[in-house]
Amino acid sequence: MAPTAVPIAGRLYRVGRAPDPLALPPLARTGRGRFDDPAGEARVLYLAREPRGAWLERLARFRTAPALRALPGADEVPADWIASRRLGRGVVVLPPGPFLDVRTPETHQVLRRAFALPEFDLGDVLGRDRALTQRIAAWARREGWSGIIYASRYDATQELWALFAPVAFADAYIAPVRSDDQELLAVAVLFGLMLVGA
Repeated sequence: MAPTAVPIAGRLYRVGRAPDPLALPPLARTGRGRFDDPAGEARVLYLAREPRGAWLERLARFRTAPALRALPGADEVPADWIASRRLGRGVVVLPPGPFLDVRTPETHQVLRRAFALPEFDLGDVLGRDRALTQRIAAWARREGWSGIIYASRYDATQELWALFAPVAFADAYIAPVRSDDQELLAVAVLFGLMLVGA
């Protein structure tokens, strides 16, 4: 049985820091992401198939535990955070693919055997055990994959991509984040967030 392979990605979206949200993160900021290299030696760029997926991943960090919601500033997205972000989109040129799809049962069985695990399923890929998902990414790099396709924990219909460096785009477009962006507003409402200054 072979893991599920997907060809070149096409157009993807990312909300990231100005001036270029499509740029790879500096090495100093690597090692904490789901499919990062824990040694901080290989960079990964996380993107989404749709703007909604990009906003879900970015705004989730602003949610506050229910017990803390009465505190000043809870569940707020600061105006300076919005001002310092850009929405980028582009057609992936590098890496060339193929990409490992970790949403499928075929891939789960391959990974279960590769890591000698008694059980392995979609919950393991989407869980909070970053040590495991980072091991999966290291294995994927060694096996020659260009990146990983996975589902958002916040909306399983949203397709996310972790691209292994080097990364390049064609038809790249970068725009300032607008506080009246409909996808931004929809995700803020979903998470119960207030956009400060909007």
